[in-house]
Amino acid sequence: KQWYQRRVAITAGDDLRRSCSEQEQALVELGDHLSKSKVKAEELKHDVEMTKENKWVSDKEQVSCQQCKKNFSVSRRRHHCRNCGGIFCHQCSDNTMPLPSSSRPLRVCDSCADLLLQRSVVLTT
Repeated sequence: KQWYQRRVAITAGDDLRRSCSEQEQALVELGDHLSKSKVKAEELKHDVEMTKENKWVSDKEQVSCQQCKKNFSVSRRRHHCRNCGGIFCHQCSDNTMPLPSSSRPLRVCDSCADLLLQRSVVLTT
């Protein structure tokens, strides 16, 4: 009988150590996840601040594409990015993305398209 009680106590101790180890590993994983989430939140906050600074550029103010710097002409028309408000040529703003301001996808410049894609990836992971 004593042998059985010792065996039960040893088994219970092993179970407690295993459970403690599993819980410690879970805490480490949660800490890693929290750190990554904080970084993502800071990146999103930065992106939001950057878009707050954007302003609609007047056609008269911009004589060339803000990205490739090619001058506008009869054949190279101006296109506003609906996200940042900048003026770009067709080649540098040939993207459409869903924006909160519209029910349909709107034209955005290459930089905003990249930013919006990164943001959507961050929000879905």
